[in-house]
Amino acid sequence: MSSSNARLIADRIRRQWFWLGSAVALYVAAAVAVLTVVVRSRVAPVEAACAVALVIGAPIACGRLEWRDAVHRRPARWLRRALGVVLPTAVAFGLASGAVTDGPVQALPAVVLVVTQLACVVLAARALRYPLRSELGEMAVEVTAKVRSGHQVGTPAWALPDEVRLTGRDVVVVLRPGPGSVSGIGVRLDDVMDVSVRPARPDGGPWIRLDSGAQYFAGEGDVVEVRHRDGALVVPVCNATAFAEVIRSRITLRQGMPAKN
Repeated sequence: MSSSNARLIADRIRRQWFWLGSAVALYVAAAVAVLTVVVRSRVAPVEAACAVALVIGAPIACGRLEWRDAVHRRPARWLRRALGVVLPTAVAFGLASGAVTDGPVQALPAVVLVVTQLACVVLAARALRYPLRSELGEMAVEVTAKVRSGHQVGTPAWALPDEVRLTGRDVVVVLRPGPGSVSGIGVRLDDVMDVSVRPARPDGGPWIRLDSGAQYFAGEGDVVEVRHRDGALVVPVCNATAFAEVIRSRITLRQGMPAKN
């Protein structure tokens, strides 16, 4: 690892922990506020029981889920995981705040709490996702990028349903051709021989064919071509040049690791 990359990685990690710490601090403050109001008996018994159950049970349930399906190295999934704690906490906070305020204003603190906590989680995840640079390949995180196709012209990058994931072991393309339908294809990093970027060929065939018969064409722009022992995987990645550099960096890192028996 170069000294410049080490500094960039350290900076990403510092920003990640700052924003995660802020989100946790907000949860602790909300929990303390809820429990304080409940202890002072300013909340009806039923509402008090619900508030305590939500503010205590949500992080416990999230912890159990994290133990079963860890996402700490997959920042693209942090927002969805955080919703399981933030929303119940906001409901509990709203119940407690209703004991000290009257009228519709009591919902405002809960809304502010949700937005602020989720913003902190998004910023923490963003620190480990963007911008796409080579140091991400040297970090133990899953790197994701959106995949475009010719039939999705005009769709903003953030709204594209398909993506490519770079894990610690492989490159996986995940396609969502319809609601509840997911298809994927992957290449092990140990089998990759070369990674290059080239313009899409307008007269070329589809870059992938699904078992259902659906075909995906690259359209205009650059594509990442991953050559491996069994052929080549062509992916029309948004920001193809940067993503290819991240793949190369991760392969280089793996080659420098001792083999595991």
